[in-house]
Amino acid sequence: MTVLVMQHFSCMMAICHFHSRMTTEKQQQQNHRTVAVEWLILHWVFYSNLT
Repeated sequence: MTVLVMQHFSCMMAICHFHSRMTTEKQQQQNHRTVAVEWLILHWVFYSNLT
């Protein structure tokens, strides 16, 4: 359980880091919506795998 949580957290951090590297300051605000959607998808996949 703890290992899954750590993997989930590192996955989200990697996506965050990837997006911050790929985007410029002007695009940052627009991409916050995309990151939020990806986080929701990640959480849904993660928690559906737990059940």
